[in-house]
Amino acid sequence: MTARPVTEQQAVVEALLERGRREQESEPLVESLLYIAKATEDLRRRIADGLWDMRHNLTPGSALDIADSDSEELRDLAARLAGATDIDPMVQEAAKVEQEGR
Repeated sequence: MTARPVTEQQAVVEALLERGRREQESEPLVESLLYIAKATEDLRRRIADGLWDMRHNLTPGSALDIADSDSEELRDLAARLAGATDIDPMVQEAAKVEQEGR
């Protein structure tokens, strides 16, 4: 997937984000998005913004994976999740714990 042109990757990212906003079980989608973000710098901001939009469907495990990222955009997202009051408290706490461990 990451060997494809960025425009094709972008279409996949948009499809994954749309699906993630509709489904309750988002962890596999988040894993795929984080894989793409790690490999494709040009899509990191869009992925981070899209994950923020689907924050209500994130799991604590996804929050840990986001916070553990090497990407500045995703670490910024983790900080936003850690401070968010409109999400599952366990997701918020997972983002906080991982950030404090850095």
